[in-house]
Amino acid sequence: FPHCASQLYFALREKYNYTHWEAIERAELGYLVPILRWAHRSPVHQKSRGRNFWTVFSMDLGRQDFPRSAVWLESWSVGSLTGSATWMQDAKIFFTEPDGPDCWKLDTEPVTVANHMFPARNFRVQDTVISIPSRFSPHPRSRRFGGRPVLAFFAGSPNS
Repeated sequence: FPHCASQLYFALREKYNYTHWEAIERAELGYLVPILRWAHRSPVHQKSRGRNFWTVFSMDLGRQDFPRSAVWLESWSVGSLTGSATWMQDAKIFFTEPDGPDCWKLDTEPVTVANHMFPARNFRVQDTVISIPSRFSPHPRSRRFGGRPVLAFFAGSPNS
């Protein structure tokens, strides 16, 4: 018996050959939303309006993968693989070329801005980004920049 929305999603895809969004819809409406409704009725949830609730989404896009559940999770903290699409700009650690193309924007917009494939990124300040350790190491060419030490290494896609 699947015990999480992601497991149910994969079981539905495998058993019924549903598309991604069909399986998401069925997992949400038949499992996740009813659990969230139940949680909202609990005295513990009502006391703090859910601010003391935390859940984890193991799907690639976190809250964004479960659009029907979003309203139920507004005050909850969510642990997921994605974070704020603008975290580098917000932290003022991202520098762009003033006259060149913004490659960060070109890479992130397809998975953060609402489009025909995805709803818009739905990240809240109380959310936690769960990192996944990488078995990849920096390529030797990354060490050629003036002998600077490698302080951080990112192996992922723009939506990570």
